[in-house]
Amino acid sequence: MNNQYENVAAAEVEEERVVDLRELFSVLLSKALWILLCMAICVAGAIIYTKAFLKPQYRSTAVIYVNDGTMSNTGSVAVATYLAEDYAKTIKLETVLKTSMAELGITNMSHTALASRISVSLEEESRIVVISLTDESPARAQTLCNKICEVSKVRFEQMTDVERVSIYEEATFPAGPSGPSLMTNVILGAMIGLVLPCAVILLIYMIDDRIKTPEDVQRTLKLSTLGNIPFHKD
Repeated sequence: MNNQYENVAAAEVEEERVVDLRELFSVLLSKALWILLCMAICVAGAIIYTKAFLKPQYRSTAVIYVNDGTMSNTGSVAVATYLAEDYAKTIKLETVLKTSMAELGITNMSHTALASRISVSLEEESRIVVISLTDESPARAQTLCNKICEVSKVRFEQMTDVERVSIYEEATFPAGPSGPSLMTNVILGAMIGLVLPCAVILLIYMIDDRIKTPEDVQRTLKLSTLGNIPFHKD
């Protein structure tokens, strides 16, 4: 008997859960126009913000090749790989960045701000280091990237006495802006416009404990209704 009662109770709980999900879906569906309006506003806001307040960013890329000068065996290749990893860590050193800015006469930027604009990539077991620098000016992006390559090369050779660090490809002049991405911001705005109103609607629904329908009476008070009194706005 106990098992039978437990199964009935579990079935009732599951049925109530399904009903609640249906109600939640119907509530969201009834507010679909408001949700779409919020999405349209957020998308329009993302477009305006991207075009009016975000400045175009340009990326310049240079390639550095590192080896130890004796590529005759596997051990030498491994040494060169470690040297390339060490060199990649040298690029963002404070002394390298400050020296690069000083030689170019750049005084309106801190070395931490410059470091945040630099990305360094090194493929696994590779001796090639790729340096990318992003700036609001395409010419300055190229000039800074080349200067950082030169200064970091000299600095690294002074620290390790290795003279086989070479600029494989000089920094390129950006053909066009690399960011900000209008499509990414539009998608983000649409997601915010969808999630935010849905969360508000569901929150209001969850905290609203008023009894409105006969089903609410049965579910909340565990009582059945004898009838309904119709209400008309007039």
